[in-house]
Parts: sequence; structure tokens; C-alpha cells
Amino acid sequence: MAQLYQNGFGYLSGSGTPSTGSFTINNAQWDSATTISIHDIPFDNFGPGGITGSANANFSSYYSNLGPGSVIFLNYSQSVWSYDVDSISDSTGYTTFTVTNLTGPAISPTPGVRPIIFNILPAGAGAQIDNNANNRVLTATGVQGEINGEAKLTFDGTVLSVNSSNSDVHGLRFYGGVNGAATPYFSPIGFSEIFFGSAATGFVFDFRRNKIAFDSDSTNTFIQADASTPENLEIHADGDIELNADNDIVVPNMGVGTDNSVVILTANNELRTDEIDSRVWGSSLVDYTGTPVDNQVAIWTDSNTIEGVDQVTWDGTEFRVEGVLSANEKNFDIKHPTKEGWRLRYSVLEGPERGVYTRGRVTGEGVIELPDYWSGLIYEDSITVQLTPAGKPCTHYVDSVNLSQITIGCECGEVDAFYIVHAERKAEEPVLVEYQAVK
Repeated sequence: MAQLYQNGFGYLSGSGTPSTGSFTINNAQWDSATTISIHDIPFDNFGPGGITGSANANFSSYYSNLGPGSVIFLNYSQSVWSYDVDSISDSTGYTTFTVTNLTGPAISPTPGVRPIIFNILPAGAGAQIDNNANNRVLTATGVQGEINGEAKLTFDGTVLSVNSSNSDVHGLRFYGGVNGAATPYFSPIGFSEIFFGSAATGFVFDFRRNKIAFDSDSTNTFIQADASTPENLEIHADGDIELNADNDIVVPNMGVGTDNSVVILTANNELRTDEIDSRVWGSSLVDYTGTPVDNQVAIWTDSNTIEGVDQVTWDGTEFRVEGVLSANEKNFDIKHPTKEGWRLRYSVLEGPERGVYTRGRVTGEGVIELPDYWSGLIYEDSITVQLTPAGKPCTHYVDSVNLSQITIGCECGEVDAFYIVHAERKAEEPVLVEYQAVK
């Protein structure tokens, strides 16, 4: 144990009761003294826990309990006496020590001539350590002079370890955590439970076997591993949420739903249940009408429905439209026939009618045979003919026209000319060339 080493100065009185700041010794020969009486000698403190710089020490408070084994040293005129304290008694204003002389010469100092240097070493018997072992923290046992090395409380210089038996016993407690709580604020219990709480609210944070709870009895709001399937994580609150090992999220109390219900994020950042059309889980995402077949191009018939139509098809090579096809530009684009690495694009001849043509060379009797299907394809009165003489200048002319043939005449005797015949294809209505745009 640490010991208090007190020293200071005092003056020797003659005999009887010492005056303030002095002391008396019951024998003029100091080596034969058996009592020393001290009256408020101003000591300074040289050890932990004592008085520091006191000008007027109260020996009744500080030295009455020194007990046997304390040692008093007196230093006077280069001589030193030491006395072993056998007992102590308090009187009004002073303290008397019954002593046994240990060392010092047989002289008689003169009272009041010069100050005497005092040194007092209080008794300090060493304490007995029970259960002593390396790294154990020492605690008081309640028995004077006895301390205990705690087997379950150790500190190795880096880690403080607190252990308890495998039972409902607190291993570590911190008090005063929440509003000065009278019950533990932080309490590891047994080997697998830790509570954070207060006397008013109960346990506000509770680690139990595979569980983190946030309420007073750990039953309403908590996170835990499923008891039968530990790899599944359950989150329990007003609406339970379970994350299981199959990557499913189970929300049994989120809201009433039906098959195909899904969780959506609302504008208020809330998750709600909603129902998605059953077609999402089927073979199509939207309604369709009729009986779709391969190569039909689908068109929207309303905001939720598409329909495959026979009039528009695409087989990967040919795009076919039955009806009117309108476009800003109509081109064909092919690999260039004579330039490696190039392509060739032609555009379509355009006009204010549905024009068709046939062309060739007419000779001999001067008859141009029209395709037999032209009789049902074109208007007869729309037929026009362009002629270009072949070989030499010669006037050629159209002699007659019908839906099956055209007769050509010549002023040079023998018909020989190139021709191109145009006509307008029949339709329910002629091409509407100019119209007002629909906004």
C-alpha cells in the first residue's frame, strides 16, 4: 500500500501541555522518551491523499488513526531520533503518541531555541491478495488488508475482458445512462444477451440470441434470424418483413393484396401494395385481339391493346402492305453493282396519280400488245403513248388505242420505233394531291 510521508517544523516546549505549534517530550533525555505530545504543528504533505501546504494541521483529524507501526523522526542540531508509535490518544487541542525509542543520542535539547524538523511515516501494512494471477483486476473484499484478484475481470494492457457464468447474471453494468436511470443502462447478461435501457422505458435496445430488439419486452419491434431457418432475416414492426434465403421478401402485414400484387413506391416515398394485370405473369404484357399469326405487324388499337393485322406483314425479307402507304420518301438501297464497298440508292418517280407503264419496241404491222390484265387494272382513257423512231428519222403516230392493244402508223412505210405507254391505275378515289393538315 502507498504510505503518507509527512514532515514539517515545530518548537520544543518544556513540559506538560504543548502550546500551539509546539510539542513536548516526557523525558529530557530524548533517547529515553516514552510519549510525545503534538499541538497543531504545521506539516506539509509529501504523499498522495494527505494535506498539502496546510499552515495549521488538525492532528485530531489526520493522525488519530495512524495506529501502531507509524514512525516519528525528529531532526535537531544534526542529530536524528526515531520513535516507533505504540498507541495514540487525543486530548483537547493536542495528540499524544506513546512511543518506543529506536535511535538517537542521549542528549537534552533546549526548549524553544530552534525549530525541530518533524517527519512522520504512517503505518502501512501490505494487503493480502487472494486469487492472485496475471492480468486480473483487483477489487476490495470488505476485509481490512485483503483484496481479491478477479478471475472474470482481466486487463492485458490492451483489452478489458468481462466474463460471467452461463446464467442470468450481469457481467457488466453502466448506470445513469438514460435520465439517470436507477437500473442498468448497458447490461450484458449471461453469454449472449446485451440490454440497453432505462427504468422508465425498459430495454430500448436488446441483443438476444440472433435478435436485436427495440422495445421493452423484445416481442413487438425487432430484427432476428428465423429460429428454424437462421439464414432468413426477419424484421418485425407494425408490418412484418422477412428476407429469406430464396431472395424473397415476405411482407405479411403490409396490406391486403391478391395474386399478382406488387410493392410500389408512392410519391410520398412510401411502399404500398398494388395489383398488376395478370398478363404480366402470363405470355403477353398487353391485350391483343384476333388470332395473331407469324409475320403480322402489330398495331395499337387503343392505349392498352395491340392487334396483329393481315394487311401488314414482315417475314424478314419482304415488307408487305395492303392499303395505302404514305411516306415522305420512297427509296431502294442496294449493294453497288460495280463499286466495291459502295451502295446504290434510287428514289421513286413521283406524280399526282397512280401511274403504271409498259415499254418496248414496235415493228412490222405496228401493233403494241398491252398486258392482258390491264383491262381490269387501268382506266382506258388514261392511256398515253410516247414513240421514238429507230435507225433513222421517221414520223410515227398512234392510229388506235384500246385496253388490249395500240396500233401504230408510219409515214416511211415500215414501223420501227421504241415506245413507252403510261396509264392510271384504277382506285376507289383518285389521289388527293392537296389537303389541309390535321393538327
